[in-house]
This record gives sequence, structure tokens and C-alpha cells, in this order.
Amino acid sequence: MEQFFGREFKVILACLAGYFALAALAFKTPFAAALVFATVILVFILALKKLEWGLAAAFAELFANSHGHLADAFIGGFAFSSRMAVFVAVMAAYLVLLTRRKARLSLADERLGPFILLFAAATAAFMIGYRLNGMGSAFSDGNAYLYAAYVFPILSARWDAVGKRLLLQTLAAAAAWVCALSVGLVYLFGHLPGTWLGSVYRFIRDTRTGELTQMAPGIFRVFLQAQFTTVVAALLVASLALVGVKGRRAFIATIVSFGALFSVILVSLSRSFWVGAVAGALTLLLLLFVRARVSLKRTIPGIGAMLGGKLFGIALIVAALFFPIPPPNGVSFGDLTGLFSQRATGTVEAAIDSRKKLLVPMLDAVRENPLIGYGFGKTISFVSDDPRVRETNPDGLWTTYAFEWGWLDIWIKFGIVGIVAFLWLFASAVRGLWRGLGGDHAWLCAGLIASLAMLAATHAFSPYLNHPLGLGLLLFVLPFMKTKTPAHAEASQQVIQASVAPLISE
Repeated sequence: MEQFFGREFKVILACLAGYFALAALAFKTPFAAALVFATVILVFILALKKLEWGLAAAFAELFANSHGHLADAFIGGFAFSSRMAVFVAVMAAYLVLLTRRKARLSLADERLGPFILLFAAATAAFMIGYRLNGMGSAFSDGNAYLYAAYVFPILSARWDAVGKRLLLQTLAAAAAWVCALSVGLVYLFGHLPGTWLGSVYRFIRDTRTGELTQMAPGIFRVFLQAQFTTVVAALLVASLALVGVKGRRAFIATIVSFGALFSVILVSLSRSFWVGAVAGALTLLLLLFVRARVSLKRTIPGIGAMLGGKLFGIALIVAALFFPIPPPNGVSFGDLTGLFSQRATGTVEAAIDSRKKLLVPMLDAVRENPLIGYGFGKTISFVSDDPRVRETNPDGLWTTYAFEWGWLDIWIKFGIVGIVAFLWLFASAVRGLWRGLGGDHAWLCAGLIASLAMLAATHAFSPYLNHPLGLGLLLFVLPFMKTKTPAHAEASQQVIQASVAPLISE
């Protein structure tokens, strides 16, 4: 497990925790803007010194923070967020490195083609949306796709063994921070009086870090979009565990890490994550047992560690809710078990019903214009049973351009070209990772392919491919893909691969 938990992991985790603390202290004060501009300067220097470090900072911010608004600087009414600050800093440093010829992008790179089609489709969707739906709606709806521009510095960076290890530890640190934040919020909202929690709730809500919803006395649903990262990390840890857990230390590390990730996936109460996790797990098993031909005997220690991890994860949730005993806010085991049971099997709920009612008008929109779409900012009206909507509109009529049913969202706004672009992106990523399933890094390639399957399944119900988190995962896998390189690059690729095995596999 040392490929996940090394010195880089500790440094990045400390930086994430420190930045969160600074953002909380600067919340709703002029210091928030100072923090944003300091972020630009520091990340620019970091990326200029070593492009891979700047990109690691971008992935750390992305995977740890849901919407990237921990701190905002308001410029003429426009919220310039901490995520935008990192983006501007990395891209500015990349342009400087290009002009100095310290970075080079190969236009022949086979990984670039699908992104070019995506950029073309997004440009067309913006132009159509600008004409049909207005500039403001088109930009607000489609600006997340700018995040895909990271493909250029990523493909220009030199991802040797050390760089790939840095990426894995960045993901691990972000997942660890999301775990700590999620469980910490469960504990706080289950124990402290409501009068003490107002400022915490406002910070989490106004920075769009997450949603906190009381489900029962003393039990809150803690949903952070960044919990998506924990599902990816869980699939990677599971893949490594199934290939073989070697030694007592690795066994304990697997129990603790998988258990913490499992607990957060549970407390998210996100059925979309649960469906995605199942799809990813099934994909992982098929890849390891059928393609990589991992023997059942070899997986026994890993299976045992993951079962122990699940028990540890459940114990972690129980401890967060019920310690000290008796719990101060009247939490009961019956409420807890009933909540998970209802969430897993319930089919009558406002969110599910609203999603069903949205499906018909979305399908109608696709049928009316399947080829070129309506562009960004296209709105659809439907009757929602969401209590928040009913508070505003008693009849439940709701008009929005932010849709569930993510694949239909793409089809409506991009037309069929958008579907083709994303299918090409997935196929290209799977093909590049598939080439590594027969080598020393089968666990890593299998885990990343399983993560892509999880993303595709999750996006079917909750949109993630039109969000930097989903696009970020497609970007994250690029350095791990094996590509057919020109003859002059073949030798350097072989040297890199020879040096990777001792560092990122046990």
C-alpha cells in the first residue's frame, strides 16, 4: 500500500486540511479574496518549477473539493473561485513553459483525438446555446467543460514512475480528506446543539462543499459531490487487495483504508454512487479473473481484508453517531438501520419521483432534435415533488437547465456528436489501460477501468461528465494509458515502464 501512502500523501493531505482551515477562517471576509490570489501565485510558481507538481495541485483541489468554491474573490460581481485560481495558474505556467520550449505537446498523441472532438462539440453547443438560450445561460451551463483544457499540459508533462506515484498519492490524500471531512460532519451534526452548528452549516452550504439533510433525530445525511473520489479510491484499493495483500502491515492498511472509504460511501446515502460502485466492482472482478487471470487462492487475503474493512467502516459510522454512550441527540440503532434499508430499497421518494417526471420531457426533447441538440442553457419544465421546489412553487412546476439523467443531458445539449465524443473518450481510455492488464500493473489498469465503468453508470442517473469531477477522472487516467508511440519515443517509453514496476506495485 506504500504506493498510496508515502511522503507525498502526508504533504498533500496536510495542505488540503490547512487550506480548508484557512478558507473557513476567511469565510465571508476580505481575506477570502487574498487567499484566492495567493493560490494563483503559489500554484503558478509550483507549476513553473515542475509542471507535474502544478497538475498534482489541480487534481488535489479537484478530488477534495466538490465545486471548488472554498474561497471566492468577487470581481465585478463574478465569483473567481479557488478552483479557477488553480486552473489559471497552471495554464499560465504551461504557456510560459511552452514559450521557453521546456514543455512540448505532440499533436500525434492518440490520446488527444477524442478531446479535440469534445472541444469541437462543446464549441458548437455553446454557439447554439448562445443563439437559442442566451449568453448567460449558455456560459453558466457549459463552463465546466473548460476544465478539459488540462489535457494539454497533462499530455505535455513527463509522467515517469515518480510522477505516476505522485498522482496516486494525490488521489489517496484527497480521498482521505473527504473521508475525514464526511465522518467529522456526521459526528458534529449528531452531537452538537443546533445553535452551535449554524456557522458550520452555512460554510458547507455557501461554499457548495456539500448538502446536509436531517434524516432522523441526530442523524444527518452528509453528501459531498467529492465523495465520488472515495468510490474511485475504493475500487483501486480493492483491485490491489485482490491481486494480493502481502504482509501484516499491508493487511491492516487495507482494512483501515477500505473501511474508511466504505463508511463514506454509505453515509453519502447516494444511490447513484451505490449503483456506480456495483458496476465498478463487477467490472473489476471480470477484468481480474477473466483478463488478468488472477487465481482465487491469491485473492483470499485481500477478500478477508476487505470484509474486515467493511466491518471497520460500519464501526466507524456507529462510533461517529453513538459515542459517547448514550448519544446526546437521541440517535437510535433502529433509525440508523431503517434509514439504510429505506434508502437501498425505497422507490417512493420525492427525489426518485421527480427524476421519473423529468425523464419523459427529456426523452421528448431528444426525439425532437437528436442530431444537433439545443446547446448549453436549454431548459425543460416539469412537475417536481422536491420540498424545496414546493416551497417556492406550490404547484411544483420547475424549469431548469441542470438535469439528472446525465447521458440524456449530453444528448439534449450536444446532439449525437456529444454522445459519440464521450463514447470515444471512454473507448480510448479503456483501450490504453487494457494494454496494461497483462503486465505488472494489472491491478492499477483494472482499477482505473473499473472506475471508468463506475463513472459511466453513475452519470446515467446523476450528471458527472458535465462536472469537473467526471472530466477530471478522464484526465487522471491519461498518464497511465499505454499508447502506440512513434519509433523515436518507443525507447523512452520502455525505460519509463521498466522503472514503474518497483514503485507502484507490491
